[in-house]
Amino acid sequence: MSETGLGRISGTPGRQRIIAARGSKLPSLPKIKDGRGDEPMMWGNNLIDLFKKGGFAIWPLLFLSVVGVAVILERSIVFWWLRSNFQKFIGWLEPIVRGGKATTLPPLLKSTRSPLARVTQAYLDQRDSSGAHRADVVGRESSMQLARFETRQNVLSIIAQLAPMLGLLGTVTGLVSAFRQIEVAGGAVSASDLASGIWEALITTVAGLVVALPCAGGYQLMAGRIDRLALEMEWLTAYLDEWLGLTTDQQVTK
Repeated sequence: MSETGLGRISGTPGRQRIIAARGSKLPSLPKIKDGRGDEPMMWGNNLIDLFKKGGFAIWPLLFLSVVGVAVILERSIVFWWLRSNFQKFIGWLEPIVRGGKATTLPPLLKSTRSPLARVTQAYLDQRDSSGAHRADVVGRESSMQLARFETRQNVLSIIAQLAPMLGLLGTVTGLVSAFRQIEVAGGAVSASDLASGIWEALITTVAGLVVALPCAGGYQLMAGRIDRLALEMEWLTAYLDEWLGLTTDQQVTK
């Protein structure tokens, strides 16, 4: 092929566009974050860095957080497992008792996990006893049922009170260390150095509150449910007295 022909081929508009594209700089692709946890999460630090800067107090706070989460999960499962609907239970129980079929209830009551069923069974077992004796038996059974809900509840109360104090202790010791460094340096420190030491010391206060708040909330929710259940047991006893024409001076002891 002649040089003229080569020149004509290389000089075609399509060929020129290909050569120009090869010589030009292609735009760079945007970097994709790999999501490995190396990006800042809070105050320019990830959780691991904040944990390292928390000092000695962060370790017992970590332990308390694990215990608190475990207790909340375990108690939530227990509350769900022993759940009961008072209105539905009363609606199911009333026609049976009023219809004179209370003797058919024990097998049915034993087959359910509801604490209300246990109290009803204790009441019916002592239906022919004196009112004082029946009240003692029903009160004892009510207390035993409530104790199943109250187990380990005080652990949440302890954590809710202890965690903020540990956080405050870690903050105070961190501030002491920061001002000690100022003394060692002879006061030749900048405001940024002082601010850095102070904010790192405050990490434990934040951690203490983060641990304490869920435990305090969980404790209050559980305490409210237990108080409600105690009232329902008293109401149940009053309903049974009404339906059977008996008198039981019963006060649930929590």
